[in-house]
Amino acid sequence: MLEVKNVINFSKNDLKDVYVDDNLLITVGRDEKVYISDLKNNNSITHLSPNSGAVNSVTYKEGNVICGCQNGYITIYNLETNLRSNLYGHSSNVCTLEVRNNTLLSGSWDHTLKVWDLQELKMVDTIEHPGTVWCVKFIDDETFVTGCADKVIRIFHKNNLVSSHNLHNFCIRGITVIDQLIYSIDNEGTLLKMTVEGKLLAHLSFKDFMFSVCKIGEELVCCGENGKIYLLDSNLRVLDETTAPCVSCWKSYSFDESLYICGSDGSLYAFGINNSDTTINNSDFYKKEEKKQDDQSNVTREFVSDNERFKVIGNDVYQLIDGDWQLLGEKHGETEHFDYSFKVELENKYYTLSFNKDSNIYQVADDFSLKIN
Repeated sequence: MLEVKNVINFSKNDLKDVYVDDNLLITVGRDEKVYISDLKNNNSITHLSPNSGAVNSVTYKEGNVICGCQNGYITIYNLETNLRSNLYGHSSNVCTLEVRNNTLLSGSWDHTLKVWDLQELKMVDTIEHPGTVWCVKFIDDETFVTGCADKVIRIFHKNNLVSSHNLHNFCIRGITVIDQLIYSIDNEGTLLKMTVEGKLLAHLSFKDFMFSVCKIGEELVCCGENGKIYLLDSNLRVLDETTAPCVSCWKSYSFDESLYICGSDGSLYAFGINNSDTTINNSDFYKKEEKKQDDQSNVTREFVSDNERFKVIGNDVYQLIDGDWQLLGEKHGETEHFDYSFKVELENKYYTLSFNKDSNIYQVADDFSLKIN
């Protein structure tokens, strides 16, 4: 059973990724900062600003914090020397990082997977994909698997494509590997278990968008939209589920039998696994966090316009593009919730026309004309 151990608020913006080991806890997100905490002494070491837009991915290797940034830069901070290095190669958001030995893999919105030599700090290969490379995991030292927006899972050995598996119907957002078996989750919440050769062994469909899958021991955790978090066994049987008090759970990460979830509310949710039969009620632990939702500045509303999905958090407006909530801008003036909102283009300018189901359409038209004139 999932049991909440702690909730740490780092920011007012989305946390997108986390790394944890015996000594460090590192989080990154849309506030463009890298937060580094000392777990042994239970205090914050520092926060860093790559100045390259939102920081959407992070990993760590032998004293080096490695960050993937919105503008395509990979920034490396050495915690011992305080030196900073940048790896240039991607032209857009670096949304996934994976490190093994001295090899770094990076996936990006620019439709490439890049292979880097961390010892030499240089790029050694670029592997083109048809869409965003949302996730990558090593299978062994020379073999890795990618998940792409084109719905295809690809296996590479020594940087060469050896097989492709088209088993998903939607953009693949997360991958993990357990004992040479691949577990992959797509945007629409379909979780697949398959062999490296592409044989489908099991599948499960959730009701919500899903963004991440990770292993914790021999079990799995999936998380996604509406704060949903699921614990499953290796055969994809749901063992437990809980809901964090945030709109989106962007990333799941496990270390030393603890689970860490990155929330869209800027909080990191830490869980333990309780194997007893005792029913656990996490709601009391969340009360402090839920108070924030009563503040108008944190209220989240979602709507669909012209088959496009939007959400408003406070005054910030986001659009779901290729499975990722992207900030469009700020909402000004009206705070009332409407049943319908449409984008209208007049003389190369864009306006929002909003109304409720019971509105008088003639009055809506008159009010809109007065507003823009």
